[in-house]
Amino acid sequence: MAGSHGARDSKLMDALEGMPVGIGDMIRWQQYPDITDILARKAQGRRERASLTFAEKLAILDKLKKDVEPIVRARRERLRAAKERSSHIP
Repeated sequence: MAGSHGARDSKLMDALEGMPVGIGDMIRWQQYPDITDILARKAQGRRERASLTFAEKLAILDKLKKDVEPIVRARRERLRAAKERSSHIP
């Protein structure tokens, strides 16, 4: 099955060879970085989080809320100030 892709890709490249603006070259040389290590780390993190107890997961959420609280407070203050300024515009 993998061999059939090679033949199809080769035909595609042959078809694009004569096209203007280097479309064939763009497709031929476009390579994506290997992200298997990133995907493996994400899967490991999901497995680790899945193994936590419910109480441990709640503790993580509480910590996140505490960490985000200054950002939320600042946003609310900016919105309040903007609303106050807009109410003073004639």
